[in-house]
Amino acid sequence: MKKVSVIVPAYNAHDTLARCLGSLVNQTLQDIEIIVVNDASTDDTWEIMSRCEKQFPDKVIIIDGDRNRGAGGARNQALDLASGEYIGLVDSDNYVAPRMYELLYEKAKEGDYDIVDSGYYQEATDTARLYTGDDLTGILDDNKRKKTYCRRRISCYQSF
Repeated sequence: MKKVSVIVPAYNAHDTLARCLGSLVNQTLQDIEIIVVNDASTDDTWEIMSRCEKQFPDKVIIIDGDRNRGAGGARNQALDLASGEYIGLVDSDNYVAPRMYELLYEKAKEGDYDIVDSGYYQEATDTARLYTGDDLTGILDDNKRKKTYCRRRISCYQSF
């Protein structure tokens, strides 16, 4: 079992996928798998994924979807292969900091959390979105769930 399985749905991601996958295979957390789903792309997304899998066969698993299912459908397809203790989700037009999954994993283990989340930086507008309110840690109730899914923020939760 890996510590983290990261799922990346990819549809016509020619311009962004290499950067995304590069940021994932170079994570400081070594016990990680990256599952990339080609969501019936019509460009060279599959070839980019294949090259990455050949270069990092111990980390990268690729799936060639036969029909476009959208990001959610592609993620669901990958869940069957995920062996990680935790699941991470990254879009093919995103990239992550080198220590992101190491830090998230450590935080999850430290607090015995089921869910950890992080803020994000938006390059186009040069803005960071981060919220660390104390009211969003602990047991996940309806109010915290609503706040968590309405906005991105750092949050850590234990199950009931």
